Amino acid sequence: MDCKRINSPIDMLDWADTTFEITIGRDREALGRSIAIAGLVHPPFVRQKSDGSLQMVSGFARAAVCKEQGCSTIPVHILPGSMDMAACACLAVAENSGQRALNTMEQARAVALFERFIAPEELESFLPLVFGRPVPAGFAKKIAALVNLPQSLHLPLALGRISLPVAQRLCRMPQKQAQAIGGLLAALPLSVSKQKEIVDHLEETAAGEDKSVDEILEEPGLKEILQGSRDDANVTARLVRQWLKMRRYPRLESAMKAFDQRLSGLGLPPSVSWQPPPFLESSTHRLLLRFESREGLESLRDIISQILAHPALGELLDE
Repeated sequence: MDCKRINSPIDMLDWADTTFEITIGRDREALGRSIAIAGLVHPPFVRQKSDGSLQMVSGFARAAVCKEQGCSTIPVHILPGSMDMAACACLAVAENSGQRALNTMEQARAVALFERFIAPEELESFLPLVFGRPVPAGFAKKIAALVNLPQSLHLPLALGRISLPVAQRLCRMPQKQAQAIGGLLAALPLSVSKQKEIVDHLEETAAGEDKSVDEILEEPGLKEILQGSRDDANVTARLVRQWLKMRRYPRLESAMKAFDQRLSGLGLPPSVSWQPPPFLESSTHRLLLRFESREGLESLRDIISQILAHPALGELLDE
C-alpha cells in the first residue's frame, strides 16, 4: 500500500467524522503513558477529504491521546486517493482486530461498517476479520444492530456490564425505554440470568398495570434503593431484584411481611440471624450463629432449643 507519511497539524483531523471508528472501552491511560514515553510509534491512517481536512481511518484513540497531551502536530499515513471506501473499511477493522479480540460493541461497529461499504453478497467472506472465525451472516446482522442502541449504552456493552442477550432485547425497545433499563442494568453487578429477570419483571409489571416501564422505574420505592448510600453494590442489586419481584407479585410482599412478623416473634438475639430462602421460593433456611467463646457457643445451644420449642416454628417452616 503506497502511503505518504507526513507531520500534519493536529487540527487538520476531522474529529467529527467517526465513520471508521471501531475502538471503544479500551484503556486510554496505558496508551497515554506509552505515547508520552516512546512517542507515536504507529501513526494513524487517514484519507484526504475534498475540503483539505483529514478523515481518520484508524488510530482514533492514539490521535485523541496526542491531542490530550497538547500535541500541535501528529504523524499520519495518508492513504492513496485510489483506495475505495470498502478497502478503507477493511483497513479500519484489521488495524483493530489484528491487535486484539474485539469486544461486542467493537464487533457491532465493524460489521455495521462492512454493511455500509461492502456488497451484501460479499459480506460473509469478510466477517472472519471481525470475529476471528467464520460466522453466519444472520448472526453478524444481529450484532450490527447493536449500534442502534442509545449512545449511553455503547460503553457499558463494550465493558460487559450489559450482556449480549439483554442488549439484543433492548434493541427492540423504544430508545427512551432501552436507555432507562440499560442504565439500571449497567449500574448493578448482575449475571446474565439476573439481568433477564429484571427486564422480565419490568415489562410484565408495566404490561399488567397498563403503565410504561419508565413509570415503574420512577417509583419512589425503587429510587430510594438506587439513591441509597452503600459500600457494596451487590446489596443494592439484591434489593432492586427483591423490590421488582414484590412489585411484580404483590402477594409475595404480603407473604414476606407475614413471615417477618412471625420471625420477630421468636425474639432472636443479635448473635443469631435467621435467613429465609430468597423470596420464600424454596424450603432451605439458614441460621447464622455468632460467638466468641465456648460459653457463647453453649448459650447458643440453649437458644436453638428455645427455637425448636417455639409454637411459631411450624408456621415459619410451613409445616
